[in-house]
Amino acid sequence: MKKSILKILATTLFAIQLFTVNATASDEKKIIKSHTIDVSQIVMTIQYGDGFFTLTRRLFKALDKNPENVTWEDVFLLKTIYEEQKGNDKLKVGDKFIIVKNEFI
Repeated sequence: MKKSILKILATTLFAIQLFTVNATASDEKKIIKSHTIDVSQIVMTIQYGDGFFTLTRRLFKALDKNPENVTWEDVFLLKTIYEEQKGNDKLKVGDKFIIVKNEFI
């Protein structure tokens, strides 16, 4: 009788231990999360043959917007940003300037 009680007790303790291990393993899986990184600025480089309209279309592509929806206000905004950073409106091949993403969204 003592042996059967000990067997039942040992089996119960083993089952409880087994279930708690499975519960903690499932909790660990829930801890893993994915993070997205939001780009807040874009560095634009002037290429040969670029104009402000072409730069604006390329910027729209980088922002996953339709480049066919470029308006003259967008082009003027890009030109203003370039003038503020470079001091003039002459595009030079290889020049880089920074666009803050929030200004075009």
